[in-house]
Amino acid sequence: MLTTRSEFLPATVPTSSAKATSLGAISLQPSGGVTWRPEAISTRPVHYLADLDEGMESVGGIMKEKEEEEEEEEEEEEEEEQQEEEEEEEQQQQEEEEEEEKEEEEEEEE
Repeated sequence: MLTTRSEFLPATVPTSSAKATSLGAISLQPSGGVTWRPEAISTRPVHYLADLDEGMESVGGIMKEKEEEEEEEEEEEEEEEQQEEEEEEEQQQQEEEEEEEKEEEEEEEE
């Protein structure tokens, strides 16, 4: 069975679009054909590599900063939790002491 181009391509895809690849440019022609142009290979100047390296270094720096910030936040959260636990323990001790004092007073009254 023979299929036409319109049967397997959505209507929204333009018939004459081009896509650049690492090997050149591939273009779909309105007639349904495909052309390949190796001369359309994108060549980057040498400074592009330096820019890329610099960009990667800055991304690495940003990632390190984020990691450090996250570590600091975790440490702060741990400290807050410890403080809360200590406060709860102190409160419990105070309550226990108050109860003991009340019991002693009641015993003295009897």
